[in-house]
Amino acid sequence: MYGTKVCPRCGKKVFEDMDVCYECLFEFSSDEPVVPEEVYEDAETLAEAPIDWSEHMGLRVCTRSVEVTVPVGGSGLTIGRGTSCDVVLHGKAVSRNHARVDCSGDGVVLRDLGARNRTTVAGKRVDEPVRLRVGERFDICDSSFVVCKMGE
Repeated sequence: MYGTKVCPRCGKKVFEDMDVCYECLFEFSSDEPVVPEEVYEDAETLAEAPIDWSEHMGLRVCTRSVEVTVPVGGSGLTIGRGTSCDVVLHGKAVSRNHARVDCSGDGVVLRDLGARNRTTVAGKRVDEPVRLRVGERFDICDSSFVVCKMGE
């Protein structure tokens, strides 16, 4: 069976050996950051217009039973087992309020909320807030999250 990866631009699943996402034409070999494709009337408008990244940031959520992209938005997301969370994970190892994600510049800030089974980034426990950029991944128990740009 072939391995897969998630495109950080559109969130589509592609084969691991692919260099280009055929959905949005993102080049995986590119070292350029993924940025929203804004349309401006002229160069002066581009220089003056600040980008509100909160409208473009998302999380690709991958669990055993579902794979979905959710927008982070300006108010951020709370992840946990509790029904009041924005992203609810159904697992006994997940805390009621496990982690929090907020937009920050062209990425997100991830905070563990004191969960017993800690949130991890690259296998390391998250003890302090961690800034993640598009394409970076974090894990909560047996669920994976990839920071991505929301499709337009």
